[in-house]
Amino acid sequence: MLVANLVHLKTMPGMFGFELFQQVSELLDVPCNLKEVINEHLLSCHVLLQDSIPVGRFAIYKNDLLRFQGESAICIGAYECIDDDFVAAELLTSAVDLCKDLGAKNIIGPMHGSTWNRYRFKTSNKDNSFFLDVNNPEYYNKQFLQSGFSEIGQYCSNLDADLKCDSEQLASFKLHFEKKGAIVRNIDMNNLEQELYSIADFCNHAFANNFLFSPIKPKLFVSKYMALGALMDPKFIWIVEDDKAEIHSVCFVVKDVTDPTGKTLIIKTVATKIGSPFRGISTYLCRSLIQLAKNLGYERIVHALIKVDNLSMQASAKFGNTYCKYSLYGKSLK
Repeated sequence: MLVANLVHLKTMPGMFGFELFQQVSELLDVPCNLKEVINEHLLSCHVLLQDSIPVGRFAIYKNDLLRFQGESAICIGAYECIDDDFVAAELLTSAVDLCKDLGAKNIIGPMHGSTWNRYRFKTSNKDNSFFLDVNNPEYYNKQFLQSGFSEIGQYCSNLDADLKCDSEQLASFKLHFEKKGAIVRNIDMNNLEQELYSIADFCNHAFANNFLFSPIKPKLFVSKYMALGALMDPKFIWIVEDDKAEIHSVCFVVKDVTDPTGKTLIIKTVATKIGSPFRGISTYLCRSLIQLAKNLGYERIVHALIKVDNLSMQASAKFGNTYCKYSLYGKSLK
């Protein structure tokens, strides 16, 4: 009886049914950025109707450069569903079957095609959100686990509300890196587009060994960050170069525009070139940010969306405590 009331509908932007796909977000009152949902990796959008009411949705993404455990993987993204185990099982069974038909070896979700787009579910502290944070009903995690997915990645955001800084030690670090030839400068907002193209190339190399990495086209990278242009403050965005103007490290920080006190900064990205002679420069940049933030009257710094077992986590663990947790899921079809 329940099965008869469920209807699966395949759609795409501009096609019949896409408005129903969008209505799922409205029904659940969750944010939806269509610019992230609709990207180069999107294959198809799917919505589940119960008695003609949209109750769940997902999208299928195929990124030919994405690898998991050395094999190809297809992504499930744009996932939203009501809090109903039966509906969720129907929705995710349909998604898995579609991925099988596409010849996938592995499924990863939630992910909008690559780690350059939105991915992961928040698993804790849903009320502690910040600008650019992941927001979802926590029961989504249970729905994926009950459908045979398992956790393949753990992430966290750390909050530093102490902002402790040893000025003498920081001055010593500054001298150390200057002697090694590191040149620390702020991003040039008057030449922002070209700066972003250089950073895009740097990031594609610096992140090459990261979990689930796939390169991003520089034009897309620039488009994403140009959209944040109005929110960029150059004094919080640092580029480290050598004497040949080659980028070795980047620290990209934005204000938390959702904080009504205006006293919070968010470290969105800290990256250092693989094999750079400026070992420890990321930690130095984080410590420099603390000093600057305190001097300017800020009270909190969020180290956002870090993979638990990578080098960024090791650096961030020195500053603050875990604030929010997130998970990414996978399922083998072999």
